[in-house]
Amino acid sequence: MNWQRFSVEYVADAVSSGFFFWNLDPEGDNVNGLDNVVVEAVLPTAVVPVPGALSLLLGGVGLLAGFAARRRG
Repeated sequence: MNWQRFSVEYVADAVSSGFFFWNLDPEGDNVNGLDNVVVEAVLPTAVVPVPGALSLLLGGVGLLAGFAARRRG
């Protein structure tokens, strides 16, 4: 057999997640196998809040108002 190593990053979107493995070879072809599956938990080092769309919109409106006021004065 020509074994190959695969590494896939996965980020769970819920507290509980499941893994499923399918052999997509034709029916009756049982040559392929799966061995030594390792799942590691990686904790985030820092959580950085992402500004919401409304915050960005309000910031943009503020900038436009500042430019408009500067052009008038």
